Amino acid sequence: MQDHRKLRVYAAAQKLGIDVYRVVRWLPASERYALGDQLRRAVVSIGSNIAEGSGRATSRDFCSYLDKALASAREVAFQLGHAEATGLLKSGSTRRAVDSTVVVQKMLTALIVRIRDKDRSGDGEVA
Repeated sequence: MQDHRKLRVYAAAQKLGIDVYRVVRWLPASERYALGDQLRRAVVSIGSNIAEGSGRATSRDFCSYLDKALASAREVAFQLGHAEATGLLKSGSTRRAVDSTVVVQKMLTALIVRIRDKDRSGDGEVA
């Protein structure tokens, strides 16, 4: 369908991944392999679903993968908030990652809406 590396949301997902990996280092050792592993898997899932979906033959399939990426972004947002709320991370230490998560969520939502609108109008071309 298209080259995922040309999508701005893919670049934003990569930035989010870097931000989350930095935050995970600050988790206490007791959570680094539990919550830390879950955060790493969820954030990697975002970019992975964007990449995998962009290679699908139809825009409907692509949107399905973008929906999965959006769900993973929401998972990351929850986990970051949970880590702060429970005192596992210092207040404010997740700000950059949380901000990146919001950006990725907005970009994914806008891309999904744009693709679905084009499908409804019959335009067909995505990106």
